[in-house]
Amino acid sequence: MMKEGAPWEANPTSRDRELTLQACGKINLCLDVVRRRPDGYHDIRGIFQSISLADEVTLRVTLGGRGIHLRCDHPGVPAGPTNLAWRAAQLLLDRLNGEAGVEIHIVKRIPIAAGLGGGSADAAATLIGLRKLLQLPISDGELARLGRELGADVPFCLRGGTALAEGIGDLLEDIPCTPAYAVLVLTPKLYVSTAEVFRAFDPGKVDRRPSVEGMKRHLEGSCLPGIAEEMVNVLETVTFPLHPQVAELAERMKRLACGAVMSGSGPSIIGLFADLDGAQRAMAALEGEDVFLWCGHPSPRGVREAT
Repeated sequence: MMKEGAPWEANPTSRDRELTLQACGKINLCLDVVRRRPDGYHDIRGIFQSISLADEVTLRVTLGGRGIHLRCDHPGVPAGPTNLAWRAAQLLLDRLNGEAGVEIHIVKRIPIAAGLGGGSADAAATLIGLRKLLQLPISDGELARLGRELGADVPFCLRGGTALAEGIGDLLEDIPCTPAYAVLVLTPKLYVSTAEVFRAFDPGKVDRRPSVEGMKRHLEGSCLPGIAEEMVNVLETVTFPLHPQVAELAERMKRLACGAVMSGSGPSIIGLFADLDGAQRAMAALEGEDVFLWCGHPSPRGVREAT
């Protein structure tokens, strides 16, 4: 077994130097804030779910090349070291003694700063893709540890599916289920600061917390009414007063969907429907709003190869 921290050796085949992956977004079906930690972060507890809304991440490696070159079709996405995909590539290249260079091309389909994990998904796809292209001797456990260095959502995006999340969102328990519902995502065109929302969170203003164990049982039993009943996010107590537009759109979604909740710290609102036809009808009813809309299905994986 390779000693932790030892340099890796890249062993790509001559014909496998490029790979395109789908980096799936993430929603919260329910979210509770348990406590503030001494390090300033918060412990949370909730249910994470991958959805088939995905960015496209193309990786190209050059043996003997130098550095990282990143480009994205969205002008709001940074192309340097503040980009999580860039940082993910750097984590791997730092262990290769300069043996390879990497080009990253991201086609954004997940709205940025939306509470849907787009940046974390891109980082997860970069880690998985470069491990494969460079034939690196990295276990799934070590890949998750590297992901944790990048951000709390990256370990989930590496595995995807449905999971009970604890800690800062990095302690995960897979939930064996086959989600029998369609998802509608609505994202207002406004910016919500995750750090500001968590700083302002006041447990005394929470009048209802989700039953995470109850949600887990309903997911395992494919009981959509039960799932809908437990769709609670305590961060709505902060985001809704700060951004009344998000609260108003959440109320509209609740009238259309079996269940609805804000994802993460917002601003995205997600609604669950018995089938895709129902989600599409609701999307048509909301198309007059100046918002991003998408409907589709949950995904069993966080990263998948493009077909």
